[in-house]
Amino acid sequence: MTTDRVIHQALFDRTLGLKVGNIYCRQIAAYLNCEGVSSWTAKRFYTELVFGVIRKALMKAQCMADAMAIPDIRVGVKRLN
Repeated sequence: MTTDRVIHQALFDRTLGLKVGNIYCRQIAAYLNCEGVSSWTAKRFYTELVFGVIRKALMKAQCMADAMAIPDIRVGVKRLN
């Protein structure tokens, strides 16, 4: 994984962890700003940005779950004489 991907994944994990605790997006933004965490655009967090991060993280988690649900497809190759 590249450094940016690791940072994004860490931000997703941290934000989702806070959201699971039933904290509002406004509170999560304030917490992240107090901790000195900046977004990938180096801006402070605000409610809509936190909501977008959570939405994107949930979409990514759903795509990963869908990908894991697809069975492996094995293709055999026959040699023609």
